[in-house]
Amino acid sequence: MTDAERRDIIARLQRELPELRPALRRAAKFILDHPHEIGLLPIRDAAAQARVSPNTLVRLGQWLGYPTYDHLRQPFREALKQGPHTISSQARWLQQLGQGEGFAPLYAQMAAASVSNLQRTFSENDPHKLEQAALELAQAKQAYVLGSRSSYSLAHYFFYVGRMAMPNLNLVPRHVSAPFDDLTLVGDRDVVLALSYAPYAKDTLQACEYAKARGARLIAITDSVAAPLVYLADHVFVVPTQSPQYFASAVAIMALLETLLAFVVAQGGQETLDTIATFEKVREEMAVYWNEAERSRGRD
Repeated sequence: MTDAERRDIIARLQRELPELRPALRRAAKFILDHPHEIGLLPIRDAAAQARVSPNTLVRLGQWLGYPTYDHLRQPFREALKQGPHTISSQARWLQQLGQGEGFAPLYAQMAAASVSNLQRTFSENDPHKLEQAALELAQAKQAYVLGSRSSYSLAHYFFYVGRMAMPNLNLVPRHVSAPFDDLTLVGDRDVVLALSYAPYAKDTLQACEYAKARGARLIAITDSVAAPLVYLADHVFVVPTQSPQYFASAVAIMALLETLLAFVVAQGGQETLDTIATFEKVREEMAVYWNEAERSRGRD
């Protein structure tokens, strides 16, 4: 059994998800969002986490051509066996983190979530596809980074740092406008990078639908292969945001954004380096950053 079988299951579930009945759709979405866990969880635990009955998981497996749940999860179990061999040492480290007093267990939970999200992000996304997305951003007439609600701060960070390398980069939304207001002139030579994770902001989806209707290319960074933007985007990068807290974790999203920007710079050549140097020179001339000499003058 090869990993190709697991990938085939995921691809079929993603393709057929909108057509499934609600209970089967919840079960399928759980598998899509938790491919590692499905290889470990017994049927009752998996059903409880997916909020379906055990029989629903059995029916989903039969729909996919597997007679039992154990047959369905076998490709996912095999994938775990073929994964990195550092899991046991990492588990010991996380256990040690959680053995202290006070908030030590919570500290370990946060560390475990961050490490897991980062590992999945870099193991499950294709660097070649990320390279292609970076090339499209760099070559776009206008590039837009779009984020609403909590993802807006991530979009703003990418814009603030990214515009040093991409003078064509625009932040959406600007100020207090609606996202599609700032995409009014988007066209077929432009690229939109959209950030969206559950609960999915409706205005982000509407803005992306508008941009696609105008012919723009769409790069989506989202938290699930079943997310709304997946069915619109030309490039999709799934980044887990799981957290033991009430808020989604942004650690892995930020890591992927930084990697995407690094790819843009790497492809840009000397022209991009010169653009970055110009920004740095202006900031130096305007003395926008504190330095040790200022502290020394203050003591005189």
